[in-house]
Amino acid sequence: MTPSWAYDDRRWLTIDRWLAFALVAFFAYTVLVWQGVLGDGQAWKPFQTVLLSSALALQGIAPLVRRKSRVLFYALLGASLVALGFSLAAR
Repeated sequence: MTPSWAYDDRRWLTIDRWLAFALVAFFAYTVLVWQGVLGDGQAWKPFQTVLLSSALALQGIAPLVRRKSRVLFYALLGASLVALGFSLAAR
């Protein structure tokens, strides 16, 4: 049986930080493509992609604030679900 990491292991914080960085970078990239700064043509459903990437970025940031404020953690997850819903409903 392999040993598991404890919840408060520092490696989880490192993984959470890298994931949050990657998802925020993806959000920034989708905004720049949506505005026409990057890319070589028309993006496919750019507004929906920005909403989806914002939902992912909020989910990546939420674990970083969990230890500080449980209310903010759930607020970020709720906002993420709202953004996900709008990305699915947008045309």
